[in-house]
Amino acid sequence: MATLPVIYRSILRLIRFSIVGFINTVASYLVFALFIWVGVHYVFASLAASSIGMLMGFKLHGAFVFDHPGDHRFLRFMGISFLIFACSLGIQALARISVNDYLAGAIAAAITIPISFLLNRTFVFHAPDDLHCER
Repeated sequence: MATLPVIYRSILRLIRFSIVGFINTVASYLVFALFIWVGVHYVFASLAASSIGMLMGFKLHGAFVFDHPGDHRFLRFMGISFLIFACSLGIQALARISVNDYLAGAIAAAITIPISFLLNRTFVFHAPDDLHCER
């Protein structure tokens, strides 16, 4: 991506982030729904889904989205993932007041996904080429 203008690199990165995010979200939500379906408490279902999502997300986002698979950043990624997990649980707890566990999980995902992108973009997979104009 080094020869493309900054705006095109940013757009391509956003498209790839969306594709990976969609795949990761579907996989994580299927794990969550499966665990709920078999009777697992939503906290443990969320933990299982988040763990799988964390591993998939780190590898796919690093390699496919940000062109930076650097495993040495996994601890940062985990920290952000745990923060997002905690936010997700809080959102689900509030949402469960008026909706079922399935919808509460979907609502939490819709809210936490953009936050996760921004945090990971800034603190884990920062790509300076998207932040500065080429000369």
